[in-house]
Amino acid sequence: MCNTNVREYSGVSTNSTKTVKGKQIIPATQTISVDAKDNTLTGYNIDGYLYFPISDIAQALNFSCKWDKNTKTVVISKENKLPHDTELQVPENIDDLVNLYLNERIKHQTTIDTNDVTYITGSKNYDSIEKYMKENIDQKFNMKDFVVKESSPLENVSIESDNEETQEYINRFVAPVNILDIRFYVDGYPTHYGYRIYVFSGYAKIVNYMGKWNNDFDKSKIKPFKYTDEELKQMAIDKDGFQNKYTVKDVSIYKYFDMDTLEFKAEVEIVYLQDNKYAIVKSNRF
Repeated sequence: MCNTNVREYSGVSTNSTKTVKGKQIIPATQTISVDAKDNTLTGYNIDGYLYFPISDIAQALNFSCKWDKNTKTVVISKENKLPHDTELQVPENIDDLVNLYLNERIKHQTTIDTNDVTYITGSKNYDSIEKYMKENIDQKFNMKDFVVKESSPLENVSIESDNEETQEYINRFVAPVNILDIRFYVDGYPTHYGYRIYVFSGYAKIVNYMGKWNNDFDKSKIKPFKYTDEELKQMAIDKDGFQNKYTVKDVSIYKYFDMDTLEFKAEVEIVYLQDNKYAIVKSNRF
């Protein structure tokens, strides 16, 4: 068992020998094996005892090591290991979670029967998902053609810890369910075609298909959106027949690309005020 010392040895390099207060300090290395993996530690031999930085020992043992300056204490913890040093562990109840979110009414859905498709909450690293989609769903799938929006049906449920590192681990790994809305975009406008992927505790397990792909789609033949927001607003007011009759309080315009007709469209919702008291909401599509 190696002795440890949390103080830094100043003035002693790894290629020299010095004597401090009558004790000979000799640079030394030692290889240790942890779970059949060799790790070489660099430290010092002082009067026949090997001393290594405790942080290096903690790292070799897959523990975290921090210095609490308030209590002047070295804190070593297995639970607080940083996320990038921690391997995901498949939850025992992941199958139950998947079954809970499978919807019999949705005909176009696929369950992912491997644990190789992973996603860390908020990381925006979709490499694993993109690889699976190309190999199993669509050979031409390219994540760059899609916009991903991430959400959680349990976003109001929180798990909190007083320890910052533990909280970081919880935020990135323990979120029970994440939904990735992967939607195809044309010239910056969304379509109704895409996929919805459910991620359970870091593992992508369900793929829902949204909309249908139009085989006649040819981006080079797509005509740009022909109306400005102001034109859309006036078109909606004219269609509603409320010119100079009611006050326009609010206008909401949603533009999208219709994969069925291969045209850009817009939904315009206008809130009118009647006698500055009562609201009338009208919606039109162009």
